[in-house]
This record gives sequence, C-alpha cells and structure tokens, in this order.
Amino acid sequence: MFAVEFDTDSLSLLIAPQDEPAALDRLLEGDSAFVWGLLINPRLIRELTGHWLPFAPARIEGYRRSVLRDGDRLDLRLEPESGSCVDGVLLLGLSREDRAALDRFERAGEVMRREPIECLLGERRVATSIYLRIQ
Repeated sequence: MFAVEFDTDSLSLLIAPQDEPAALDRLLEGDSAFVWGLLINPRLIRELTGHWLPFAPARIEGYRRSVLRDGDRLDLRLEPESGSCVDGVLLLGLSREDRAALDRFERAGEVMRREPIECLLGERRVATSIYLRIQ
C-alpha cells in the first residue's frame, strides 16, 4: 500500500503509494494541504479522491486542537493559542480534482475556509494551506 522514505534534508518521513516513486522536493512543488482532524486518515482520503495520496507528518504552531463530542458527532476545531502546536499531516501532490474533493468534504466557503499557513515538516518550514472554521 505505502512505502516510507526518510528525507535527510528535512529530517522528515514521506509516506507515498508504493507504485509511485516519491521525491519530497518534487511533491512540494505542487499543491498541498495541512490536515489535522479526520483527514489525517489515509483511507478517508482514498474514499474522497479515489486514490492514495502521499503525505508526511507535520506540525503547525500557534494553534491548539479542540475536540467536542456530542453523542456520535465530533466537533473538531483549531483555536489560536500562542505557544501551542498541532500535529497533523501534510497531504502532498494534490491535483485540482483532489483539492475539489477536499473542499467538498470540508464544505469550503460554507463551514470552513481555506487559509495559507506555514507548517513544519521535520526541520523544514513549508508554505501550504489549511482549512479553518468560518467564525
């Protein structure tokens, strides 16, 4: 299913479909998204996009995760908080169709908004995007 590579420049792991050779620098040239909730599940990503996506463990600073449970319903939120960080994954090599699938899932423009953000990928800072709740 996946192959794991270690990128010595960033000191990070890259997890990619076995049938697709992956190079972190090449993947970072394309579209990416930092995800921190349900979308860190590779199986859900495959259901949404129709294929496996490469990803890497990543972290953002200045936010904390909030998880509220109401029966079977989860309410996941990120809240700004100085000194805090949130672990997630950086989805890499997104196509337009992949991005559209993520936008539909997140109900972009209705419930969530896409914002630029910087994440830490090992020791490397990467400009990407994130979905945040519309207030």
